[in-house]
Order: sequence, then structure tokens, then C-alpha cells
Amino acid sequence: MDLTDREQQVISASICAAAFFTLQVSGWTKKNCPPEQSIEWDSRVMGFLHAALQTVFAVFCLHEAKDYTYEEMVWGHSPIPITSCNIFIGFIAYDIVIVLAYKEIREVATIIHHTVFITLALICCHFYFLKFAFAWLMLTEASTPSLHIRWFMDVSGAKGNPWYIYNGLALTALFFVVRVVGYGLGL
Repeated sequence: MDLTDREQQVISASICAAAFFTLQVSGWTKKNCPPEQSIEWDSRVMGFLHAALQTVFAVFCLHEAKDYTYEEMVWGHSPIPITSCNIFIGFIAYDIVIVLAYKEIREVATIIHHTVFITLALICCHFYFLKFAFAWLMLTEASTPSLHIRWFMDVSGAKGNPWYIYNGLALTALFFVVRVVGYGLGL
């Protein structure tokens, strides 16, 4: 599968951005992180940033899709979903390398998940196939930042904080709306 120069540049840039932001943001937020959780903390910071970015791209893609016919949504070429897919590939490739490199966070389910979604993104990018369906799927990432916030609060000892409960409620509502209802409607 040949990627264009632009696609390769976007993927490479997103891998570099993932590494940079993980190191920078993770350093700012780690003051209450237990040392044994440091690697997973870094991975979750990157996951938080990636999910937030992909949610924004998904909204833009779906907003653009309202002007397209069904055939254009399945087979058409549009730069926003293609760029989103390429950024997704870069971030998830970075994360899979981290997961494979550190046995503390290596889980077979994560490796399978990442491999499947990299494959789907490559198919969308290369064949310009189902990119708006991929954007719909990326919209489910809207619940992921709350999941990571919950984990951050848990490992840093903030379970007694009222924001832990508020975030849990937000996570539950977002999960239901985007992953159960939204994803179900997209099928």
C-alpha cells in the first residue's frame, strides 16, 4: 500500500507530535503519579490528547458529510477525513510502539485493537473508502478523555474529590451517547 508524500508527512508529524506532547504534558501533570504508574500515565496522556483531537476532527468530518451524497461519503475524496486518518495512524502507531516496548502496559487486547484500527485507517486513506464511516467511528473517542481523567484521579488518590463523581457521570453519559446510541445509529 503506497502512501502519498503528504500522507507520509502527516503520519510522521503526528508521531513526533505524540512523542513531544506526551513528554511535555505528562511532565506537567505527573506530580501525584505513583512511580510504578509512570509509563501508563505517559501512555494515557497521549491517549487523552489523541482522543480530544480525533473528536474535533470527527465533528468537522461529519459536518462536511452533510453536503455529500451517499456515494461521495463511501467513495469520495475529501482532505479532512484523510488528514484525520493519517493523524490517527501516527498517534496509534506511536502508542503501539510504547505498548510493545514496556511490558508493564503490554496487553494483547491493546495490541489487537491498535492493529485493527491502523489497518482500517490505512484502508480508508489508501482506497478513499468509508472515510466518513471512519469519522463516525472516531466520534466515539469523545468519551475517552473522561475515561483517562478517571484513571488519573484514581491513581493520584483523588477518588474522594467531588470532581471524580462528576467526571464519572460525564463518562457514563458520553459513553452512552457516543458509543451506544451514536455508534448504533452509524451502523
